[in-house]
Amino acid sequence: MIEARRPWTAQEELTLRQMAPDHKWADIAKVLNRSPRAVQKYAVDRRILRATDGRDWSPSDINRLRSEYPHMTTAVVAELLGRTASSVRAKAYELGIMKDPGFISNLRQGLARKAAIQRSTSAFLQGRAGRFDREGGVYTPTQDAVHHLQKIGPIWRCRADGTTDPKGDHWKFNGRVMDAAAVEARAERAGWVRP
Repeated sequence: MIEARRPWTAQEELTLRQMAPDHKWADIAKVLNRSPRAVQKYAVDRRILRATDGRDWSPSDINRLRSEYPHMTTAVVAELLGRTASSVRAKAYELGIMKDPGFISNLRQGLARKAAIQRSTSAFLQGRAGRFDREGGVYTPTQDAVHHLQKIGPIWRCRADGTTDPKGDHWKFNGRVMDAAAVEARAERAGWVRP
């Protein structure tokens, strides 16, 4: 049984120091009759290091790191090498391997594009004007009104005679055929605010 908060003896600390390089915290804890968390905390507080569970870097791993790391994300290189991203980053730092400036520039441009897309998506969700529809055209106030009415019930494009037409200039809503002005007026009655 594991005792709660009992003081560490000199013999236990010696055992911990001897076992730490080659054993896991759980194994040491069983020998010392303590919880793995207590053993780990005591060791960390006293800077007793445990050997890593990782494997050594082979010359072929290092060569691959030198060739791939400058031109790929750390996560991709880590997956290729079967290692963690932090171990890849640490080894690259240790060897003085840097990311290629061109790669970083492209990565930043990609992140800037992603941020711009997220901003435009956010604007779309907030109902601001200047958005783009699926066909690539600019959204009009009528399209905003249609999106508002979709919250109430089904609405779809049609011709003036009520025949369904995805490119029609009228909309059918609650059995009524409406032009753009009628759609906007109906949406305003339903709480839509013109952007």
